[in-house]
Amino acid sequence: MSEKQDRAAGLAVFLKLAAVAGLIGGVLRALFVAPVTALPPADVEIAYLAVDCLLVLALSGMAAGIREFRTSLGLLGYAGAVVGLLIVRSAGRVGDETAVYQLGSEVVALSLAVAGVALMRRKGLARYAGLSWIVSLGLGGAAGLLTQPALLLAAAIFFCVGMILASLDLWGQAEA
Repeated sequence: MSEKQDRAAGLAVFLKLAAVAGLIGGVLRALFVAPVTALPPADVEIAYLAVDCLLVLALSGMAAGIREFRTSLGLLGYAGAVVGLLIVRSAGRVGDETAVYQLGSEVVALSLAVAGVALMRRKGLARYAGLSWIVSLGLGGAAGLLTQPALLLAAAIFFCVGMILASLDLWGQAEA
């Protein structure tokens, strides 16, 4: 096998791993949309950390495997989403826990909506992923303005749907 074939095979494995991470992360995040109160707080934090790690891996795969994620808008959205997840992880360690968490969540939502605009140029599942992330941002903003927790729940669900759809598209890229 040539070096070029090795690289292509390695990339395909990475893209599939990232796609699976996104599917698992999206599903787990959807399961955690409602507050997890049955677990001790330390276990909840570990679960959220695991989900965020899965999401970062998935986003990295999307940046590598989905052409529209490698555009200026796509890369801006990718970088912003990773930074937003890092901000979320720092909540409770830097500043007011609630304010820092909310800031990180808003950075993730805005960043994925930016990437979503890039994905709208694509056909198939990635287009719907982009639309889901744009809708998620809109619902999250409306939830804040109208103080409607149900809209925040809907925003979280659209975020998860977008992650799952983008991950399915990424799997298809790995198969191609």
